[in-house]
Amino acid sequence: MTGTPGEQKVGEALDAITGIIALHDRRKPGGRGNIDHIAVIPAGVWVIDTKVRTGKKLEFRNKGGLLSRDERLIVGGRDETRLTGDMAWQVETVQRVGAELLGDTVVRPALRFVGVTLGLLDRRPWTVRGVVVCWRATLPDLLLRPGHRDQRRMTDIADRIISRLPPA
Repeated sequence: MTGTPGEQKVGEALDAITGIIALHDRRKPGGRGNIDHIAVIPAGVWVIDTKVRTGKKLEFRNKGGLLSRDERLIVGGRDETRLTGDMAWQVETVQRVGAELLGDTVVRPALRFVGVTLGLLDRRPWTVRGVVVCWRATLPDLLLRPGHRDQRRMTDIADRIISRLPPA
């Protein structure tokens, strides 16, 4: 497994989860960029981008009013909501390469933060603009949700992704 130490740490944690197939550091076809992690689970597929922000406080804020939401991802006091938008091409890439096998399976995006600090009440992941924001303690729970895919089907999906998205 290649990537930054933070990506390696997340990769090792994914590899330790029984019942999922974890793929790491896959290259974007025909362009720059990579997908840090793809997890094929019985309930579907997750695209996981690792962000290392050592010592920074991770916060969710809604800057909207009573009738509208304006979800923001704040890291170390800075608005880093743009990270959620950066997940779109990764999800689209996995959907495209696995289209025939995925069928109605939804590919879900997640930002997995490493080294952040959290508020005392932050026990569950947040969703910011359709992207799940998680940290060490919350990622396994996301990936261990029950589903209807058997191991053979999961392997077929993972093999298709491997064949179409080479290592970065």
